[in-house]
Amino acid sequence: MTVIGKGWHNHIPKRKRKHPYLQIIDRWIPPDKAALFYCNAKIVLNPHRSHLLHVNNNRFNIENRSLNNRTFDIAACQAFQLIDNKEVAPSFADRDIATFSSCQDCVEKITYYLTHEAIRKKKAENARQQVLAEHLMIHRAAEINKLVQAYRKNR
Repeated sequence: MTVIGKGWHNHIPKRKRKHPYLQIIDRWIPPDKAALFYCNAKIVLNPHRSHLLHVNNNRFNIENRSLNNRTFDIAACQAFQLIDNKEVAPSFADRDIATFSSCQDCVEKITYYLTHEAIRKKKAENARQQVLAEHLMIHRAAEINKLVQAYRKNR
């Protein structure tokens, strides 16, 4: 198992950090390397940071209710991901991305999806198709253009 990201070692008990099957990469990695990890993983855990995390510099404590960019990157790689319960519905459906609501639920879903490869692969395929159909930069540019045109029209 590989855990990637600054600070993750703090969430893993000291006695488990030296486990022979655990690799901890405690730094940011470039997108091309991240994509390789996504493509080669059976399950990508994609938890969203709390809005209260001090490194966010979120002095107004604005709660993030949207999906992080990794959600779309992972889906574009056709990798299966398990995310914390976010309001997924507008972007993806349950057929596309699996969610967890607690640590126990996460462990149970990891166990389930590791033993149900066909379901895991189908969800990853569905998520990729959703990204290609609705979440590319060209789609965002078209949305921005539409908003600008509407603004100009109503001025």
